[in-house]
Amino acid sequence: MSWQTPSLTSLYNTLQTTHDLPEEIWDEWLWKTDPEEPYSPEVLMNRCQLLGFLVCLFKGTQQSLLNDPDLNDPVTARLTLMAKPIHTMSLRELRDTIENLQVEWPEFLKRLDGNPKAQKHLEGVMALLDQCFARFGALCLVAGSERDMDDLSSVDPCKQHPGTFKVTTACIRRTICTFMIFYRHVHLLAVAKVVPDSYQDCGISKYHMEASGDEFNLLCMHLGLPVAAKINYKHDFPEMYNHVSQVVFFHNSEYQRIPRAKLEALATASSEHILPALMQLHPTIQVKYEEEHIDLSGDVSGSKDWWWLVVAGRIYLVDPERSVWYSPNVTSLLSNVYLYKQSTAQ
Repeated sequence: MSWQTPSLTSLYNTLQTTHDLPEEIWDEWLWKTDPEEPYSPEVLMNRCQLLGFLVCLFKGTQQSLLNDPDLNDPVTARLTLMAKPIHTMSLRELRDTIENLQVEWPEFLKRLDGNPKAQKHLEGVMALLDQCFARFGALCLVAGSERDMDDLSSVDPCKQHPGTFKVTTACIRRTICTFMIFYRHVHLLAVAKVVPDSYQDCGISKYHMEASGDEFNLLCMHLGLPVAAKINYKHDFPEMYNHVSQVVFFHNSEYQRIPRAKLEALATASSEHILPALMQLHPTIQVKYEEEHIDLSGDVSGSKDWWWLVVAGRIYLVDPERSVWYSPNVTSLLSNVYLYKQSTAQ
């Protein structure tokens, strides 16, 4: 692939001349490019990251038009760490806020289930995400003073303007990947069809439990990671990634395996205790993760594949038409969606 493709060049020229980007670039960035593609040694970013960077720069020019998050809201306050307008944050303050978002997001998702104020809180967090994304774009648009560029590990001196600093490519790449995963999560929240939260007896036996021990440990590690932790590890340490446990211990050197619920307690257990056994029962349903090259933009390729889509804090079921289904209980997804559709198709 050429890293100076006409499409990227024309998009950059469009942004410079019109301060705008085509609407379809959003889906192109989130779903139609490969986040895991090795990056170019010349620019240290792949096509997915370059597209995301263009979107980020565009958002940076539009920050004043975005809604401000309610910093007095308890949920927003927990995610931001500080009661300070996003557009005034320094690079260090912004990165601290983004890293806190990565850690707190799975718990935020869990609290949405059954929350009567879920929509209000979701709108507040969306405003927070948009403003953080735009603030990062604004910081990348021009070289800044040491006061704004106060994260020494993420900036380099600007040769063209002595005494000022610019954001490093590594910081840009990591931040763009992080927001790509966040916006994928938001897309899933927006389109997911909710299925009742009820345990269904799917025929799990002690043999399925015993055979799925490794898958259970693997799933727990994925669900316990901060948002975008895996994709950023892969790009920060290219060609060194072999297993998700590397990412887990990178973020938590004291990580310990979670004890698994007993067979007789599955009716009240969380999904990570159940899904590995369901994978033994129905191995044709694939498992995909938040950073993989998947397309949920609405284009149907004619595939007959079903996926369990595992993201930080949630498990979704995706059908061949690329509809997304969610329930806090995966047995409900299997019984009310997968098995039901399989029976009606026969």
